[in-house]
Amino acid sequence: MSKKEPAEKRNHLRGVKFITEDLAEQILSGNLQPHSKLPGVRELAESYGVSAVTVCKSIGALKRRGLIEAYRGIGLFAAEPDRKEKQLYQRTHTDFHVGLIHQNKAGFHVTGDIHSAWYIDHLMDDWITCAIQRCEEFGFRHTLFDHFPEESDPCDAYLCLTTVMKWKTVAEMTRKPILFLSSRPPENFSIPENWIAPDLYAMSRIVVSRLIDRGYRRIACLCGIDTAAYQSRIQAYRDVLEAAGLPFRKEQVFRSDSSEWEIRKQIEKLLSLPKELLPDAVYCISDRRAILLQDRLQELKIKVPAEIAIMGFDGCEEARRRGISTITIPVGDIGSWGVNFLNGLRTGSLHPPFHFLFCGELFPGKTC
Repeated sequence: MSKKEPAEKRNHLRGVKFITEDLAEQILSGNLQPHSKLPGVRELAESYGVSAVTVCKSIGALKRRGLIEAYRGIGLFAAEPDRKEKQLYQRTHTDFHVGLIHQNKAGFHVTGDIHSAWYIDHLMDDWITCAIQRCEEFGFRHTLFDHFPEESDPCDAYLCLTTVMKWKTVAEMTRKPILFLSSRPPENFSIPENWIAPDLYAMSRIVVSRLIDRGYRRIACLCGIDTAAYQSRIQAYRDVLEAAGLPFRKEQVFRSDSSEWEIRKQIEKLLSLPKELLPDAVYCISDRRAILLQDRLQELKIKVPAEIAIMGFDGCEEARRRGISTITIPVGDIGSWGVNFLNGLRTGSLHPPFHFLFCGELFPGKTC
């Protein structure tokens, strides 16, 4: 085959797709009314600047979709689109404006720690990216805001990516549909606002269960301070241990804020446990803790996972690159489904208030 032939073939395929979608657009938009007659094959070929074969392929595709009817000796006619085609067209061509509310550098306000600030902002970037992609797939207009547009209410609905915003305060600023995307579920599941979040409890059960399935029995925990987000994961850690007939010991739970100095201090306390309490595995409720623990064990020439296994939480890129077993926060799913749910509110197929929890994906690295 010559080098010229593949290029011609690619141009031909692009021509078929373009003509098919162009004629479909005219029929579905109403520019070509049902039962109206279309130009003949040769006339269409001339107007599009392609061969009659290319036009025939497009007509065949449109006939299979039920958008064109062909009568031998009479000609081509626009058909009445079926319900599925109409719904798909309306979904992707509606003038629906979504406001994406995010917070620049929100992480630092939450933790005061530069690493955690970067991590939270990184999550928010992923949410935004996936939400924008889904908006574009639906044909929705979208605008980014770093705070709610208080002086006006320009959008048809809003996604609020929040870590520190008060939900009730934002919800009171608009009568439009609003959905909160959160890095953790709210403490009160009966709140009247719509929200979706990762299922931290279920995800914690998954990773602790993996440690037990791999044969580890003395499992310690490096976690954060006593907040609701950590309480649910600690509760899952405890529930899984007890369900497996293993003891839950408070002296094997080490709490710290997100600063490197505090985490390192708790790691030293963990490694100083008496022999009967020294763990054979450590569940780190953040990949930051898992990374610092991995570094310290390497300094002490303690073999991972032969002597001490490590399980992280968050699924951050650096942890996975280092081979740390972890579970990902499903930010992509949350951002994408957020737009899906707003569309459900728009079409009336979803009724507020609604709450959804998403589970992340386990990354089985080399540390357990």
